[in-house]
Amino acid sequence: MTKRFSSTVAALLVVVGWLGADAAAQTGGSDKTKTKTQSAGAGKAATKWERALLDSERDYLAPLDGPEAKIAVGATVSLLLDTGKRFDDVEVTEWLLGKDNETVRSIGVKNPDKNTKQKFAMSAVAQVQAGDRLFDVVLDPAKKSFVLLDTAKRDEVVSQRLRPTGHRLWGAYSDAEQAAFVEEHKAFLKRVSDAFAPTPMHLSETEYFLFLTDMPKNQVGGYIAHLDAMYLELCKAFGVPRGKNIWRGKSVIVAFAKKESFVQFESQFMNNPTADRSRGVHHGSTDGTAITACWRGDDPAFFAHVLVHETSHGFMHRFRSTIHIPPWINEGVADWVAAAVVRNCPETERRQRDGLAEMQSTGRLGGEFFDENSRLVRWQYGAASHLTSFLLSVDPTRYRALLTGIKEGFTSEESLKLAYGWTPTELVRRYGATIGIPNLQP
Repeated sequence: MTKRFSSTVAALLVVVGWLGADAAAQTGGSDKTKTKTQSAGAGKAATKWERALLDSERDYLAPLDGPEAKIAVGATVSLLLDTGKRFDDVEVTEWLLGKDNETVRSIGVKNPDKNTKQKFAMSAVAQVQAGDRLFDVVLDPAKKSFVLLDTAKRDEVVSQRLRPTGHRLWGAYSDAEQAAFVEEHKAFLKRVSDAFAPTPMHLSETEYFLFLTDMPKNQVGGYIAHLDAMYLELCKAFGVPRGKNIWRGKSVIVAFAKKESFVQFESQFMNNPTADRSRGVHHGSTDGTAITACWRGDDPAFFAHVLVHETSHGFMHRFRSTIHIPPWINEGVADWVAAAVVRNCPETERRQRDGLAEMQSTGRLGGEFFDENSRLVRWQYGAASHLTSFLLSVDPTRYRALLTGIKEGFTSEESLKLAYGWTPTELVRRYGATIGIPNLQP
């Protein structure tokens, strides 16, 4: 290994760790760090993971003043704060607008039941709901101010684009529907538990996860904490407001201590006859259910890495629409977030070293790396997470635009061009220059 190669790995692993500081802390307070990254367009830089307006969303801004105002003073709304706290059925008492009728600095509301008034800076508000219309509060870097994004108007356009492909946006569920889905999942997990009797299995439930396992109860808490941290970090990276549940019910996890039980579960319940080749598998169904199964073995840190990696596939399955993310992004994000959350496992670093060594040897990313229907070979996992780190280091907002564009009906090549202005060949050339392979080819 050359010195240049070694320092390159170290430098890019710092980028992989961007999420890690927040993930390791897992504490309250603002999620908007003071690290700056320039968003698309000139103007104010968005803080890391701050929900910034994408260029593709500019047509869906909601006017707040004049005859076309979407939410007038006196309207009844619900507010979702950036902390996840909600204020339901409050009356809008004032808007403090910016330089035009689309930018806003703060909102004043009154609780009719308690006859109390409050004022919120828009930087503290994630969403405003008025009747059946939901508005995301996002930073417009070009205008250096916050705006309201009319999600219904945006989703109407996206749905029309998706319709010819046979894909659709995931719908919103009512509280009653979500509760019914959770009971459905629990009934499934009861059947699983019964099938492995007399081996005791126990179920742990968190806000977003149902975790069934035959491992001792005192070993479960750390793994669940990793999952909760993963969910929080991916929500920030994907622009999902804190407190929003993207799952159909909850994400289902079935974790076994031994491989034999995992293989039995996969064969009996998931119709997967090849599970003996895997440490974990994610199953994303067409109805939106997300099930992850895995087995621990003798390396708890590696098991945590596998658990987070596979469950993150479920998050990407449930993000925005039924469209599949291509493997080079799907696996890249999964290894990247696993490294960020499971800080004591060197698996992603090892894979990245293998990937860099192969790219240095061949001068290529290899075969059908960008093919939306191909499977990555082992060393390409390291290349995929490395490339994820590079794209994030350029601009996290553009990376979210890349993922969002794909989920909204553009090919990965089209979305890359829209988000970064690059073709795959240009991306590879720029990436290669940062890792000491200036003539790297796809």
